[in-house]
Amino acid sequence: MCIQCEPENDHSCCRLSADLIDFLAERQHVTIPELRARKIAHHLYAVWEDDGVCTARCIEACCAVNAKNEYTALYVTLDDDEIELNRMYSLEDPRRCGE
Repeated sequence: MCIQCEPENDHSCCRLSADLIDFLAERQHVTIPELRARKIAHHLYAVWEDDGVCTARCIEACCAVNAKNEYTALYVTLDDDEIELNRMYSLEDPRRCGE
């Protein structure tokens, strides 16, 4: 959730983040699906892809734009290196030496 935004603000930082996500997706030739968002409760949105399947995710956000940004960050991969980095970290042994 965007820390800068309150309901009375214009959410320009959320729109800037959405533009940045679109720019990165375009550079990496990734298609971001069409997303829908609906407010469920205060700072809680349901976000789903507009593909006819209608499986929604509940995301805590300050506005619908930020909820779509969070959905994209969580469920749409924009970087192959990020996938590999996450895989490497998941294989790391969290125990200390000698235990």
